[in-house]
Amino acid sequence: MDCTNRKKGFTLIELLVTIAIISLLSSIVLATLRTAKDKAKVAQTIAQVHQIETAFNLIYDKYGCWPLEATTSAACASTTIINPWIYTELYPTNVWSIRDYMTTKTSFPFDPTKEWAYSNNGTDETDCTSETDGVIIYVLDAPYTAYEKLETAIDETTEANLYSAQAKYCGHIQFEWANASGGNIYYQISRTTR
Repeated sequence: MDCTNRKKGFTLIELLVTIAIISLLSSIVLATLRTAKDKAKVAQTIAQVHQIETAFNLIYDKYGCWPLEATTSAACASTTIINPWIYTELYPTNVWSIRDYMTTKTSFPFDPTKEWAYSNNGTDETDCTSETDGVIIYVLDAPYTAYEKLETAIDETTEANLYSAQAKYCGHIQFEWANASGGNIYYQISRTTR
């Protein structure tokens, strides 16, 4: 039998096996990239939270108490803005001289259309022992998956802490369902400098 005229090439089986291997490797690489992207968002969010917490601690040092919101009182560097957005309301107008203590103006990493807001309607330095006490920052209508990742990173747990008020304790993160797709993420600021 003369085999010299036979064309060289891949068989159908070889092509299918090659395609299957490439597909498998692609899915592994994409999953790894997705995980790395999520980890980067978590790290960026934690850095944001710590920057905001440090900024408000420095403001506390300057004024002697936590800034108040929704009040005309002269104490504690108050503002009449109710639950002010940190980056779009406080930062541009430099309320409480916040630009002296924060170097970046960024959005919530898991959803660039969201940002942190500040709430303190009269609570002074918290003792960090109650979920209804304290000075908080929060993001509205955040995805629950973002909370799960942050909960694991900040509190080192995956429990579903669902409180309707503030975060459970200072330095912890909590979640409140708002609708089927997500809810509000709360972080209770702690007094880091004594």
